[in-house]
Amino acid sequence: MDICSRQNAFLTIVLVSVSLLVVYIYFGSYTSITSHKVLQHFDPMIKGYRSSSNEKPFSGILLTVNFNHQFYGNIPLLDNYFGPVFDKVIYCGPEESSKYDVVVIKGERTYFGYMCLAIGIQKYQNYKGYLYINDDMIVNWWNMIRTPQDKIWYGKDIINEAGADMDKDPPCCWHWWQSAKALENCKNAFHLLQASSSKWNGSNFLKIYFKNTEGAHLCLRAWSDFFYIPKRLSGVFQYIASEFYKNRVFLEVAVSTMLSMLDERKNIVNLDGVYLPDLYGDVDFSDGKIISTIYDTKKSFYHPVKLSVPGEALELFKNVAVNMSEKYLKLYSNNKKFDILSINNVSDSTAHR
Repeated sequence: MDICSRQNAFLTIVLVSVSLLVVYIYFGSYTSITSHKVLQHFDPMIKGYRSSSNEKPFSGILLTVNFNHQFYGNIPLLDNYFGPVFDKVIYCGPEESSKYDVVVIKGERTYFGYMCLAIGIQKYQNYKGYLYINDDMIVNWWNMIRTPQDKIWYGKDIINEAGADMDKDPPCCWHWWQSAKALENCKNAFHLLQASSSKWNGSNFLKIYFKNTEGAHLCLRAWSDFFYIPKRLSGVFQYIASEFYKNRVFLEVAVSTMLSMLDERKNIVNLDGVYLPDLYGDVDFSDGKIISTIYDTKKSFYHPVKLSVPGEALELFKNVAVNMSEKYLKLYSNNKKFDILSINNVSDSTAHR
């Protein structure tokens, strides 16, 4: 073979190799990039989550807000805060309102707020999950964006030692056991649920309950101003909540006992919210002075925060929490990365101390 033929053969080999390399790089990179983008778009649990331009941070989630008092004048404020975040928001309270759409929960104020969520589930059955909050709190929703939506969320751990034995007299250290007949009513509701277990697949859920309570017949108690029920458990929650309501079971006993039936505690996500009475005791928080000194945008929520009272708490909510919410919503609307780094950067730049 002469030199010219060798050169032509060599050039042919080089051109074929380059062509193959280009095809590999193009299609290989395209496949890799496309897969990465698909994962980023559909899996909010990974770093680099991207939202679609018309997607809300909690698309498919129904939020219920319960008012213990008729402070319905705060609804526009809460609507502006939560409306762009959740697919739907409904409000409940002790009395009707001529100005706002409020679902009325009959009974003593503060006692049966969990029925707000049960009614929400009954009326709107096609949501992925259902979140309950009370109106007197600040919820930093951006810290929950990666919380698994197929699990129960709760604000604190449920501890057996805080409960009461159904077969004994009410403990002395928490007055609601007696003043609201919390133990007696809880016991009645529990026994009725046991008797009607065939109606709600109760045998399986009672097994879960006794595993959580280590075989004891306990009425539990824990802060219950914040909790979330995934769709897979929503029908059962609605049923047992109606039974607890019929028997007038006090909120903090009803919710913690019901959640102990729905899933093993190791599967319940504790968002570790800040309950001010745990830190400062039974004092008046309405002036907002305490929350204004400790509020941290990286905490999941704070309770109680009296937004119905003009003062430092209301100003904090408007000037800090609302500002933070708007920054995160802007990340969504601009279809920018909503990852751990961006959360920390925004939080640090707007930190309140």
